[in-house]
Amino acid sequence: MAHKSLNLNFNIEGDNIYEKLKFIIVFRFTAISLAVLAYLLILIKHNSSLFIYNEVEIFIFLFITLLFTVLYSIINYYIRKKKKERYFGLFGSIQLIFDFILISAFVILNGGLESNLIFLYYLLVLIAGFIFLGAGIIFFTVASSLTIGFIADLQFYFNVPGHYYYLYNPDKLLFALSLNIFGLLIFGWILYKFSKNIKYLSNKVIEIDEVMKNAAIFNKELINSFTQGVIVLNDKNDIVFVNKSGMDLVETGIFKESHVGKAGTFYYFNLRIDDIFKDFPLNIFEDEKINNVRFEVKYNGSIIGFSYSKFKENSNSGWHILLFRDISYVKELELDAKINEGLIATGKLAGWLAHEIRNPLSAINTSIDILNSENRKFAGDVKISGDDFNKLTEIIKAETIRLESLVKDFLGFVNTKTKTFNINIIDNSVNFEYFNLYDFSEYIISQFKSSEDYNIVNRIDSKINIFFEKYRLQQIFVNIIENAAASIKSKYKNCGNNKRGKIRISSIEISGDFLIEQNKVDNCLIVKFYDNGEGIGEDIIKNIFKPLFTTKKNGTGLGLSIVKSILDNFNGNISIKSKKNKGTLINIKLPLYEFSGHGKQ
Repeated sequence: MAHKSLNLNFNIEGDNIYEKLKFIIVFRFTAISLAVLAYLLILIKHNSSLFIYNEVEIFIFLFITLLFTVLYSIINYYIRKKKKERYFGLFGSIQLIFDFILISAFVILNGGLESNLIFLYYLLVLIAGFIFLGAGIIFFTVASSLTIGFIADLQFYFNVPGHYYYLYNPDKLLFALSLNIFGLLIFGWILYKFSKNIKYLSNKVIEIDEVMKNAAIFNKELINSFTQGVIVLNDKNDIVFVNKSGMDLVETGIFKESHVGKAGTFYYFNLRIDDIFKDFPLNIFEDEKINNVRFEVKYNGSIIGFSYSKFKENSNSGWHILLFRDISYVKELELDAKINEGLIATGKLAGWLAHEIRNPLSAINTSIDILNSENRKFAGDVKISGDDFNKLTEIIKAETIRLESLVKDFLGFVNTKTKTFNINIIDNSVNFEYFNLYDFSEYIISQFKSSEDYNIVNRIDSKINIFFEKYRLQQIFVNIIENAAASIKSKYKNCGNNKRGKIRISSIEISGDFLIEQNKVDNCLIVKFYDNGEGIGEDIIKNIFKPLFTTKKNGTGLGLSIVKSILDNFNGNISIKSKKNKGTLINIKLPLYEFSGHGKQ
């Protein structure tokens, strides 16, 4: 007949039993000391005695327990250090055997079956179950039960504490014996039944502990593998965390050799952040609203870039996380990029200047060719009349002034401010003049008449005369019309000559009091430019006035930025409304100045 054999296995893995033994060493002394002292205080309060001979024995018991605790701790550490894991099971068994002998001796000397220290057998079984699970429970439950029977024999047959009482009261002895053995066996049986669950829970705890250890190691290695430094500060700006890259980025000697092993772990380094970075702006921590900011600090001839954010854990409120790295090389690249951008901008400005100079030079060359002595006859038939001669010289003079202004704009990028212009003072250095807006616009339109892609309709009121810098207004008109013409050409380039675009220019004079700087202006003029070209997208409109922004293949990105700059200088403004494939409407608003002594014509 087959039967189950009871297998008492005391072999347990080294790391597992080491942690258990370390816990039991401390637990044993703490639990026994608290329990005995509690009994002592209770019995003294009730004028009773815990011991048959002398209360001093409790101190002897506690001293021996403390001595064994220290000895166990030393042996446990020695076995772990020497990597003698195979001896952990033996050492754990020896501990429990010594505990068993010590408990038995004190029970015998302190009343035997009447002693209050018998509960220590229960504690011993519990400890044995914790260390060796079911095997430990069975072994020490049986051993403790047999020892209690042996103590009963000693008390009945020999002169030990309680001998005479039990000699004349054997029924009391049998009752005490049965009660203690029966209680211990039930306790052991219950523990044994739960030992499998205890083993499962123990394995789970060990598994979770292993996972946590591996996670801690992984996190440490991961953070230490970062190429940028990581520093965590507490609410007093002390460094409590720094990774390996952070240590490598700072000067040698700041972190001691003993600190190297603490990289990637929380540790109080006894250092403040301003002990390392002297120019560190500690004031950024004072503003509760400041978070996720970037800043730079000079350090040992280098530039260190920081990214700062607050610690979001409630338990660590007031802590700060700093990511940092050496950005000196990046700064050099940024400087080179700015230089390259400057060169590109200079090239575009040169292209714009050449573009703007081309028209006045053409007008000057044409006028000079006509005035050339080879084409003029002073005797007989005169090819050029006096009025024509004056008109040609005026064109040369006007275009020369325009060229001079373009050079000034190029050097200062439209930096010739006229906001200080005072309409009550005649200043010949300011190139303001009265002229008819319709005639002026006809002159501008004439430069675009040769195109077959679009028609330009001039609906400006022929009675409007304005007081303005003519060459500035010419820049505004030319740039806006050129953009409109380009938009129409782009839209109708594949439609043949049957489809022609349209550009319409109109004006509205608005009456009212307008305060421009210190000058009071009665009227303002709005000039509207409409075209039915391809239109402008919203993403382009929001950037269209930025210098060097262009969507044209060979564009300079300066046309409309110059227009806006001129209008800003003259206290005017510009607005654009556009729809894709529908067209564009541009409104420019100008103050109508009146000059004293001239008035409006």
